[in-house]
Amino acid sequence: MKRIFLMALTCLGMQALFAQETPSAVSKGKWMIETNLSPLTGLSTSGFSFYSNNGAKVWSAGGEAGYFVQDRLAIKVGLGFSGQKYTFDIDGQNIELNATHSFIYKGGLKYYIINQLPVQVDLGGINSGGENAFIFGGQLGYALFVKENIAIEPAVRYDHGLNDNADGINAFSARIGFSLHF
Repeated sequence: MKRIFLMALTCLGMQALFAQETPSAVSKGKWMIETNLSPLTGLSTSGFSFYSNNGAKVWSAGGEAGYFVQDRLAIKVGLGFSGQKYTFDIDGQNIELNATHSFIYKGGLKYYIINQLPVQVDLGGINSGGENAFIFGGQLGYALFVKENIAIEPAVRYDHGLNDNADGINAFSARIGFSLHF
């Protein structure tokens, strides 16, 4: 009896999973524009963030765009800009060290599992002073559609550096994304 109940529950669950209709926001031929907020600056982020601690200030600004090549699967590109500034107070004098600016870029795929669980993988890089750091990233989130074409997407992300210039870029981050679908 227990086995029959579990098999019936599994069949009903699978039928509910596969019977869901794709919302128009993630349908083939639609566009999306998105950005995110992150409490800590992720080095490959193409969103908005600001972090300040002990004279170090790190910020970023950017966004991403995508096109759905099939239902729930989008090809995405992202661009951003970031800056770092370090200021130290030594005997009443403010000394600024290592102020740098970086150009951030990435391209990848985003797939909406069950229309509400976006999974993203991407390759990108950071160009700072002629040096390129290449990064592979992955992200998992939850899409809460507040309107048919507006979504809020909290997510966790992991970035992994791929070359010597990306030393130390192995980091988890949390973010809240905002997307518009057309």
